[in-house]
Amino acid sequence: SECKEQVMFFPLDLEETNSVQEFAKRCKKELGNIDVLFNNAAICLYSNKLEAAKRSFKVNVQGTYELTRLLVLETQQREHPSPAIVVNLSSSEGELSYLYSILAQDMMNASCGEEV
Repeated sequence: SECKEQVMFFPLDLEETNSVQEFAKRCKKELGNIDVLFNNAAICLYSNKLEAAKRSFKVNVQGTYELTRLLVLETQQREHPSPAIVVNLSSSEGELSYLYSILAQDMMNASCGEEV
């Protein structure tokens, strides 16, 4: 097979549902089926306020799940017979709200694995 040396950049804000949907649509159009998804997107807000925890959870869990669902899970169930590989990278450093969202992300990973 031929390797193309091509890099593409698409804007994405995991906090915004419309951004996630547009990103997934553009990826599918430009790239086709996704066989491997590496996600290193996360935020760590240094605050003990509830809003920081909510925002951290929205990006690190909800946004990540929505992106994974749109790019991999729905496609796998309908079109692509072989399972995709999803890698969510995270860190053990950070504030409590960040750590809770990463724990939820780990649980989401397990759940997504069961869906595929």
